Amino acid sequence: MTLFSYHKYNDFILIQEIYTQKYTAYTKDEANRIADSNLQSDGISYANGLAQADRCDCPEVKKTWSASVSSGQFNSSYIPFTVTYNNPCGMSKTFTYSIYKMKDWDGPTTYEFYKTETVSIPSGSGSFESRTGFLSEIREGYVSGSGSFDC
Repeated sequence: MTLFSYHKYNDFILIQEIYTQKYTAYTKDEANRIADSNLQSDGISYANGLAQADRCDCPEVKKTWSASVSSGQFNSSYIPFTVTYNNPCGMSKTFTYSIYKMKDWDGPTTYEFYKTETVSIPSGSGSFESRTGFLSEIREGYVSGSGSFDC
């Protein structure tokens, strides 16, 4: 009589394979993917794979999103601008940009901070056109803003 049946021996080999280089995971998502693929072949292997995923000291991938604005030609009541963004976070984000106005004094053309406004950044990447709110009180201006932020 043997100590292990053939089936138990195969289960033991599967458990060993999960904890060897063959099934080494570098992220929790990868560990869960390995466990899911093992479900199709063996339920015990799946359970052990999930146990590995739960114990995984895998580094979490840090996601960042970014956006920037570039001004268009000043209009008498608003400033058009283009927003370029990359947002892998899976949800919309709010981006704050600055409006600068030309100083109302004689001399060289200089600009000063006027106010900030926000725009919603969708998930994904791309660009879109937008414009500032009504700005009848300034003669000329531009928008500026860029940055990278954690999700």
